[in-house]
Amino acid sequence: MRKPKIKAFENGPFLVTNVVKLVNAQGKALECTDEMYLCRCGGSSDKPYCDGTHKTNGFKSENTSDHIKNKTKAYEGTEITIYDNRNICAHRGYCTGELPSVFKKTKPWIDPDGDTIEKIMALCDKCPSGALTYALKNEKRNMGPEIKPAQIRLSERHFGFHGPYDTSGAIEIEGPMERQPESPLKMTLCRCGHSNNKPYCSGVHNDIEFEDKNNE
Repeated sequence: MRKPKIKAFENGPFLVTNVVKLVNAQGKALECTDEMYLCRCGGSSDKPYCDGTHKTNGFKSENTSDHIKNKTKAYEGTEITIYDNRNICAHRGYCTGELPSVFKKTKPWIDPDGDTIEKIMALCDKCPSGALTYALKNEKRNMGPEIKPAQIRLSERHFGFHGPYDTSGAIEIEGPMERQPESPLKMTLCRCGHSNNKPYCSGVHNDIEFEDKNNE
């Protein structure tokens, strides 16, 4: 079977090939073909599919984030090391919301000894962007579970608004971009059109109150 791929076109949509599963936030299967164009300007009237609106709404795919901040920091604990890259974070809030004893809102930001190893591993695996990963003592860094078949999911409402495409499984991405994703097994890709870290989500969909009536 050919490898699943996503190509990000400059000032245009995502071309998705060989991905066999596309689902909405509730897990309902959506039409998924061997080759399909998904909207990333936020303006399509046929979301998640592209209808050409990017040609008329001024969509720009350039990445304007501060790349100096693009670094992965290791927080070493007694039995587990947590790796964190803030520049790729989609700000879904699972970490601080579900495990505040480890992922804090004040310095030090992360305490790898703040809860059980099992809870920390599960939370890092849940992180949709790959910003959080981990390594157990004397083991290699775990980049997340490999889901088969690879899929793309329209993220659920969070803080009241719709968010990015969540990918899971080994999907390659190519096109004009500053770098590859933090994890080869998951990404959060902007679909509101306003991320400053394109093609990745930076959480701006909450600021612009992005809505997708087709994802209900």
